[in-house]
Amino acid sequence: MMKVKMKMKIDIKRVLVLTLNTLMKEYHNKTLLMIFIFTIIMLTLGEYLFNMFSSFKLIGVPMFANKMTFFYMLASFWSMVLGVILGATIVRSDFGVGVISEILAWPIKRSEYLLARVLGAIAIIGIYFILVTILLLFFYILNPTGDNAGDLLLLFGRTLAAFFFNLLAIVSIILIGMLFSFYLSKTWTYFAMIFAIILMASAGVRMNEGGWESVNLSSLWSCILAIIYYIFPRTAVSYSLAQDIFFQQTIKFNMLVELIHYLVTTSLLALGIHLLFKRKEF
Repeated sequence: MMKVKMKMKIDIKRVLVLTLNTLMKEYHNKTLLMIFIFTIIMLTLGEYLFNMFSSFKLIGVPMFANKMTFFYMLASFWSMVLGVILGATIVRSDFGVGVISEILAWPIKRSEYLLARVLGAIAIIGIYFILVTILLLFFYILNPTGDNAGDLLLLFGRTLAAFFFNLLAIVSIILIGMLFSFYLSKTWTYFAMIFAIILMASAGVRMNEGGWESVNLSSLWSCILAIIYYIFPRTAVSYSLAQDIFFQQTIKFNMLVELIHYLVTTSLLALGIHLLFKRKEF
C-alpha cells in the first residue's frame, strides 16, 4: 500500500540564521539608515518647536492638535515608506547580486528562505516602532502635553496597539512588494507597489463609505475596487483602526471580523507567493 505524505516542515534554526542574515544585509542599506536618522531628527525638532510654540493650536486639524499626534502621524508615514522599500528589496537584492542561487544551494527550503526574509523585514519595522515609542515616551516624560494624551501607561499601551495595526498593514505591503519583485526590476517594483497601495486605499475608502450598495455592477472600475476590497488584505482598515486606537476615537469596524479577513487574505497571499517562488528558476 502506497502512503503519500505531504510534509511542510520548517527548520526553526535555519530560519533564525537567515533572519539574522536579513538584518545584517539590511543594516548596510543606507536608505533605511537615513529614514531612521531622519525620524529621530524630525521627532526631536518637533519636540523643540512644540515646546517653543506651546500655545500653538490649529483647531479642527487633528494632525496638529498636539505634539503626540504629530509624532504618531510622522512615524506612521515613514513606517509605510520602510515597508515599501523592504518589500521591493528584501528578496530582489538577492536576485540582483546573484546570491539567491548560492543561498538555495544550501540545505534550505524555499519556504524557509521566504519566511526568514519576511521575519527580518518585520523585525526591522518592529525596531523602528520601538525606537519611535521610546522617543515618544521620553519626550512625554520631559514635557507632558497636558491634554488628552492621558497618563504614561495609557499612552504606552495606545502607542503599541496602534503600531500593531500599522504593522499588519505593512506586512501586507511587504508581501505584495515581494511578489512584484519576482518579475519586475526594482524601479518598476516601486511603481507597482505605489499603484497597488493607491488601489487598495481607494477600494477601502469607497467600500467603507458606501458598503456593498456603492458597487455599480455596470461599472468596471467599481467592480475592480470591490474585488480588491474583498480578496486582498484591507490595509486602509488596518491604518484606520490604528488611528482610532491612538486618538481614542470610536472604532468604526468590527475588529474580530477584520482580523479574520486579514488572516485569511494574508495567508492566501503568502501561499500564492510561496507557490510562485517554488516554480521560479535561478
